[in-house]
Amino acid sequence: MVRGKIEMKKIENANRLQVSFTNRRKVLMKKATLTSLLSSSPAPATFTISLAAEESMASELKRLQLAVERVKGKELEGMSFSDLISLESQLNDSLLRVKDQKTILLNQLETSQLQEKRTLEENRLLRKQIESMVGRGSSGPQVEPEKNDNEEHLSDTSLQLGWGKRKKLKIERPAITLEVQVSSD
Repeated sequence: MVRGKIEMKKIENANRLQVSFTNRRKVLMKKATLTSLLSSSPAPATFTISLAAEESMASELKRLQLAVERVKGKELEGMSFSDLISLESQLNDSLLRVKDQKTILLNQLETSQLQEKRTLEENRLLRKQIESMVGRGSSGPQVEPEKNDNEEHLSDTSLQLGWGKRKKLKIERPAITLEVQVSSD
């Protein structure tokens, strides 16, 4: 079969042009990859971003950098009155969020300190009870509560479950030595 003649036209629509370019780039990348695999040699495939896309990214970057500078309080001379009011409201909202977070953290700190006081008081009462019990009970050695608080309690416990390999028991047998005496009669 013979293919008909394909007529080449310039694409006027910018969106359609971008889609066509993207599709061509994908096909070229795929062909370059296959060629490099088959020929065992690197096939350089470089594609450049269109100049318009590069310019739009640069302008977006400048715009965002300017917005950051304005939030920091710099580069305010080109702003209108409504922009300044908007910026002020954003800063006030941010300040309120920071204050709310500070209040939450201070409340948590206060709760923790109160709980610490309760625990220390309960610990003191329990120590008194222990001392009174030990004092009424046997005349054995007194418990020093201050000493026990600072000691580290270490324990080595292990538990083995399942059917693991059994260890062979080593049975030591005493060595038997025989002495034979031959008498010469």
